[in-house]
Amino acid sequence: MTAPTFSQIKAQVAAIRQKDADADVIGIRTQGRWTGDRLKQDGSEIYLIEQCDSPLTMRLALRESSHVCVDSPQEHLTIKVLLTNLDEPDLGDDILLRLAGRKLHYIKSWQIVKTLFRANSVDPRLIQATWIADFLMDRVPSGGYPAVSGGFLDAETVWFVLLSQGIGLMDHPPDLVAILKWSTSADNVEKLKSAPDIFCKSAIDWLISIAGSATKAVLNCALCSDRPDALPVGLALEVLFHSDVDRRLDKAIGKLEERYLGGVAIEPHAISRWNQDAVDCLQQFDSAQKLQLLQRADQILQEVGAEAFAYLSNTSPTGFEQRLTTLGRSLIETLKTKSLSLEPVSNAHKAVLAHNQAKTSQERRRLDRITMAIRLVRWLVNQGTAKPVGSLAEAISYHQTEGGFVDWARFSLRWSEKCRELAEAYTILFEQVTVLREQQALQFASLLQNWVEVGSTRKDVLPVENVLDTVVAPLASNAPVLVIVMDGMSVAACRELVADITAERRWVSLCQEGQSSSVAAGLAVIPSTTEVSRTSLLCGQLKQGKSADEKKGFAALPSLLAHCRSGSPPILFHKDALRESGEVLADIVRDAIVAPQNRVVGVVINAIDDYLSKGDQIDIQWSQDSIKVLSILLHVAKVSNRLVILLSDHGHILDEKTTKQSFEGGERWRLDDGQPQEGELRISGSRVVLPGSNALIAPWTERIRYRAKNNGYHGGISPQEMVVPIAVLGSSTIYPAGWVEAPIDTPLWWEEQIVPLGSIASLPITLDVSAQPPQPDFGPLFATKVEREEGISEQSSQWIINLLGSPIYKSRKKVAGRNVPGDDVLAKVLLTIDSSGGKIGLNALARIIGCPIARIHSLLTSIQRILNIDGYTVVSIDPAADTVQLDRFLLHQQFSLKGR
Repeated sequence: MTAPTFSQIKAQVAAIRQKDADADVIGIRTQGRWTGDRLKQDGSEIYLIEQCDSPLTMRLALRESSHVCVDSPQEHLTIKVLLTNLDEPDLGDDILLRLAGRKLHYIKSWQIVKTLFRANSVDPRLIQATWIADFLMDRVPSGGYPAVSGGFLDAETVWFVLLSQGIGLMDHPPDLVAILKWSTSADNVEKLKSAPDIFCKSAIDWLISIAGSATKAVLNCALCSDRPDALPVGLALEVLFHSDVDRRLDKAIGKLEERYLGGVAIEPHAISRWNQDAVDCLQQFDSAQKLQLLQRADQILQEVGAEAFAYLSNTSPTGFEQRLTTLGRSLIETLKTKSLSLEPVSNAHKAVLAHNQAKTSQERRRLDRITMAIRLVRWLVNQGTAKPVGSLAEAISYHQTEGGFVDWARFSLRWSEKCRELAEAYTILFEQVTVLREQQALQFASLLQNWVEVGSTRKDVLPVENVLDTVVAPLASNAPVLVIVMDGMSVAACRELVADITAERRWVSLCQEGQSSSVAAGLAVIPSTTEVSRTSLLCGQLKQGKSADEKKGFAALPSLLAHCRSGSPPILFHKDALRESGEVLADIVRDAIVAPQNRVVGVVINAIDDYLSKGDQIDIQWSQDSIKVLSILLHVAKVSNRLVILLSDHGHILDEKTTKQSFEGGERWRLDDGQPQEGELRISGSRVVLPGSNALIAPWTERIRYRAKNNGYHGGISPQEMVVPIAVLGSSTIYPAGWVEAPIDTPLWWEEQIVPLGSIASLPITLDVSAQPPQPDFGPLFATKVEREEGISEQSSQWIINLLGSPIYKSRKKVAGRNVPGDDVLAKVLLTIDSSGGKIGLNALARIIGCPIARIHSLLTSIQRILNIDGYTVVSIDPAADTVQLDRFLLHQQFSLKGR
């Protein structure tokens, strides 16, 4: 007979002491003889184990002292265990009386386990497996097992103990994701490999029954691989079994099955489950671990000869680079052939965005550049229909509404790109766009030259020295204002900055009624330098000066003083006054903005101008975060309920292949010698402000400079330098008289999905909105009736008519609460989304329907309350992608509409 193990003895003792905590002499009947050490220590307990083959030896053992000397400072409990093959009748009462329970105990594995778990019964699925009971007795934790609920020891509880203690699988109950995570530890896998065959086979069978049949392939991979590769193999399966490979990877599949699966083929139903759960499991690791697993999956693809197909994977880093390569090649082909079809580029871009790596913060800037590149390609395609400008006012307007966006996108391509093909595409694209922008710059400069020479005073051009009188003063009559002068801010930088400031809807762009742009424009002084243009701006007259002159002129400007209290004139702070020791914003500035008696407060920020002069090759994005003091100023202005007017004195160009020419003057202007060179114009008139001269020569091209190399320059007569952006920002819902929220004013080519208004199918009838109850105001467009547009068939919009006439729709409007949009508004929104393929960006939608972006969310929420019945999303919004989608099929089902 087999002798009891020490673990069985411990478990038996633990079970007895669970009922009788004072039991310290225990008799156990067993046929096998104890041949182990007489003294055993387990934690704070010492076991004195005696083999007793006769009543005499048992009496001697009982008589012997239980005190045991142990070399340890801790106190120990000594338990005397008497093992015998005798029956109780063979023992005298004197012996039984001294044993725990006055009897001999029998080692019955499941009976002991029941006691250990305080269970009355055991799951029938376990009872025949005595090895499980032995395992449980072998691994009794120091504090014992927790009591089972209801007195029933079920298989799930037992297998949690077996798997957690046996192979380190801690999840309860384990699913395939948990098993895949467990498999990434070489120690865990080795425990399974070295476990007894009966444990290994039973564990696998149990896990398959709990986690599904795909578990068999995963665990087979874990057991057959030299490395813990079950998860990376699962990631690789997306490529090997992709529907697009068309049996081209059969050889690679064979290699994978031979190397990682012991030659066993993966059952088809397990492939997608294994792959999908591997992708899900990946999200549970930190960035470094995730990268290691992804790189290992790529190595596996390389080992089996499938690396060239990695682009089929949405997780493979190699595949992501391959998708970028494809996009780069598509861009190059489109640019070189001047193709009007952007479908290959669009498809390649969508493939890049579908990759998981595109969703990481590390790739955000890289993807931003891709988006900018595609926008520029669309702009190039649209140049064939561009209208030529005929006046300086039109040239300024073009730069204000379109050219600034082009420059924003164009100069984002200057920075390094790891993908060779994409970098080459950017170089080609930058040059092609720059050629056109240079042509436009020459046209602008020529119009400027004529305008200055004739001394034009037309009101369609706003000189920078009139900005305070024309824009700031009228606003100050309505509310306190904070004027922020961003020295050197171009229209492109302003567009980027305003987009960031208004992104979270804490601030909204305002424009005058009847205007459609969130950024107005003025014209800098010549030369477009700080000494001339900023001084003229802040003094309200053409003037050259310094900071002291600006402070004095700003405080004394009559148009501003007219709206200020006596003793509280306009106050202006420059760079040296903005910051105190340890503070981003000096208290004197903060207090001035907060004080209600200060109607007009001005602040000059030199961040952009400083960036140009330092020459740092930094890929900067203009935002509140990149200009630290700006976010503080905006916060103080918001709590003080001030309007913010964001101004510039002049713009700038960035250095890109500039050539230095040696002339006397400034960075981008030189003294008049009457001999302008190629790329230059001579310009003269009252707007040229130089000591003793009203004429100079300045470059219209971006390629010329006259001083040492910097990161950027100003002083020339290009539109990037001469057009001055003006943005008005409000933080409340109460706006000055004559001012409204500005609509989305991005150019058509800026948005990914644009549906021209003329192509939107409209209602073939005029809706009678006069009989409807008052509707909420979603903007000027929605006060008009939606009528059929010329060239649009009635059939194309019949589904809208059917919807609006549906009894279900009418009942939904009644229960949708207050402020539901009118039928014409809802129709316009749905037709716009539908005409864009059922999905459109929120900015594009807001732009097309003329709704301020700040209101588009509330409008769509109102529409959802009407159309989304019982949780079915006819209209859905994706906040991450900033898109809205219409499910026409579900709409027809929910509202019982006929036809499509």
